[in-house]
Order: sequence, then structure tokens, then C-alpha cells
Amino acid sequence: MSDQQSKKQSEQAASVRRWITQQLKWEESLESLRDTDDESNQDRSAEVVSPTRAA
Repeated sequence: MSDQQSKKQSEQAASVRRWITQQLKWEESLESLRDTDDESNQDRSAEVVSPTRAA
């Protein structure tokens, strides 16, 4: 009985750990997406400004 309970607890802990790592990966990917968005926006604004500066 106790063996089964400890096994169940360790399985629950493993699933919780998997879920947490999934959440962290998800947040990291979201942050990296946000970073690339910022960079592309800066590039676009530079492209918009340079022709007017040249003219």
C-alpha cells in the first residue's frame, strides 16, 4: 500500500515538474517572439526614416 502511494506521489511530482518546465519554455518562447518583434519594428522604422533623410 505505502509503495503504491509513494509511487503515485512521485508520478504526480514528475507530472507537475513536466508542466512547470512546459510553462517556462512557453514563457521563454513568448519573450523571444516579443524580442524579435521589437527588433523588426526598429528595422522598419529605420527603413522608413532613411529615405526621408536621404531626400
